[in-house]
Amino acid sequence: MQMILQILAAILFLAIFIGLLIYVSWRVKDLFGISKKRYVYIPVFAATFGSILFVALLNFTSNILVLILYRILSVWMGMLLFLICYLAVFELVNGTVILFRNRRIPKTIRVPEHVSIPKRTAGIIVVILTVLTSAYGVWNGYDVDVEHVDILVENLNNTVDIAVLSDVHIGTGGGKSCLRRLVKRTNSLDPDLVLIPGDVVDSDSFLTDDIFSPFNDLKAPAYFVTGNHETYVDEEKMIEILKRNGVRVLENEVVDIHGIQLVGLGFMNADDGGEDFHMSEGNQTIKSVLPSLNISDDAPAILMHHSPVGIPIAREAGIDLYIAGHTHGGGQIFPLTLIAGSAFEYSKGPYQYEDMDVYVSQGAGTWFVPMRVGTDNEITLIRLRGR
Repeated sequence: MQMILQILAAILFLAIFIGLLIYVSWRVKDLFGISKKRYVYIPVFAATFGSILFVALLNFTSNILVLILYRILSVWMGMLLFLICYLAVFELVNGTVILFRNRRIPKTIRVPEHVSIPKRTAGIIVVILTVLTSAYGVWNGYDVDVEHVDILVENLNNTVDIAVLSDVHIGTGGGKSCLRRLVKRTNSLDPDLVLIPGDVVDSDSFLTDDIFSPFNDLKAPAYFVTGNHETYVDEEKMIEILKRNGVRVLENEVVDIHGIQLVGLGFMNADDGGEDFHMSEGNQTIKSVLPSLNISDDAPAILMHHSPVGIPIAREAGIDLYIAGHTHGGGQIFPLTLIAGSAFEYSKGPYQYEDMDVYVSQGAGTWFVPMRVGTDNEITLIRLRGR
């Protein structure tokens, strides 16, 4: 039954998606008075489905031509989203004007017949707004902010600076030069350790020692746990590459370092309840694994897990600070932030759950669409101090 529902949901999503493409093509043709459908419909559909094709191709090749075409088409996907939004605003304004021409509307507020929105003018405005928003999104998707957070914990006699480098997305989010830039920025913060809570890669063709070699330049010890995107590539190969390039992979274990207990869990569900956004395929859960680890009360316990789920479970197990990523700030791009943000109780920034602190990174990179609108790329520097 569950499989049938998933198939029906996929069919419904595809129907809505194609319907939106048809609407965009029709409305653009209408606004600009384009005579033939094929001049609009073919480019819109080709660019949209081409972007999906090239994302898949990145799993098999990192050829420069494929990368260039992917970058162009992935930008189009962001532009398509904003184009739909601005066309929706046009429909709202245009519909309001038509409504207030109704003879039943009092003359004092009725819109005169000669007042109208010229279609070509409206089309030009929509295109300009789409281009400007997309340009800002691309710029903001390249820029990386540093978020400074101070957190007080019990039983800590020294100060520990932790750099969080989440959701880099080597592949769709960039390659070696991108990682080198992030490593250089991280080193400039002079952290005591670096935490990488998953989704460091999302394309098989980028799984090479050369691409991940910048990790060797990190000046502080680096620790990694897997995210959901690591399950989409050759996970074992990825783990070996990270190990060879100076990153320690934590696989459901506890490490004592700088007076804290660093707890690293691989990507897993919170429990067997099936409430998580992005379900893992394994049988292990935070509820089954975390209590089995040797977590002491004598030193603060810092949990690193890719997705911010199982918060009450972590608190019950004695965790003082839960560090996660995964959400991209709750959707990465407005207006998706309105939808995806509601899927996560903890979507970005610092939170407090009873006496446990939670920090959810927006991520240092982008996925699929190289844009950020309403969210920011971030490297987080968490300063831990004793109470």
